[in-house]
Amino acid sequence: MAFAEGPSIGAFLERATDGARVRRVLLDLLRQCAALDAAGVDKTEMHRCARHVVVAPDADAVTLLDFEWCADAPKPQNVTGAAQYLSQRWAAAQLARVGVAVDVDAVRAACKRYKADRADAAARAVEAALGLRPPED
Repeated sequence: MAFAEGPSIGAFLERATDGARVRRVLLDLLRQCAALDAAGVDKTEMHRCARHVVVAPDADAVTLLDFEWCADAPKPQNVTGAAQYLSQRWAAAQLARVGVAVDVDAVRAACKRYKADRADAAARAVEAALGLRPPED
């Protein structure tokens, strides 16, 4: 075990001023969530990221906390849970403030696609809908 230092993801978004850093941090979050999904591990708490994600103060990385409720699952929902958190009204407003435009309808559609097909392209579609990368053709 190690002490995870830094603000919660919610506090980070509230204080953020650099849209590029926000994108990098959130891409790291989604990458870790996708790795959990690929491993068949459902963290079950990603829709409440504010309590379970800490942002490193001096890096573009996050630390996931509180794994006691994790479970093996045939269809884990870590990416879709994080996307749900980031597309809620409060988080989307914080992201818009730093120039990250969340398309809520596109997030829902991309998450539905991701649930059906956990391919890299589906994960990138979620990232694009959250305004974290340009959409693919």
